[in-house]
Amino acid sequence: MFAITEANSRAFEAFAQRNVRPDGRSPFDHEDPPTEEERAEWRLWVTTVFLPNIRTMRDLVVTHADLLRESEMPPILLKLCAHVSGYEITAARWAQGRYDQHQSVVSFPSQELADYAREGFTALKAAQGRLLGRRSAG
Repeated sequence: MFAITEANSRAFEAFAQRNVRPDGRSPFDHEDPPTEEERAEWRLWVTTVFLPNIRTMRDLVVTHADLLRESEMPPILLKLCAHVSGYEITAARWAQGRYDQHQSVVSFPSQELADYAREGFTALKAAQGRLLGRRSAG
């Protein structure tokens, strides 16, 4: 989860740097709506990079929920799953030639998810180190 979260974050940063407006803001955080060219570029990135990445994240959560440390599904992971579903309907509209929507109905919990994945990975590696250290000492 940590690797795909980091890869997605870096890809988004690259997209944002390449597609910034002259005033330094995103076309989607602007009083002037995105141009058709900007929306087309966003759709390309979403369908080829971001949606496959977030689907992978969602699939990891769903197929490996038994490996979670928590006894209940963390809300951040539920929000991730909802975000993916929201983008799937948006992408389905695009496939029909309907371009009136360009985002998921549920916002992506970018920083919170990155923190969760990093903390989980760090804890896992620490536990792994302790186990390997005990094994080699015995």
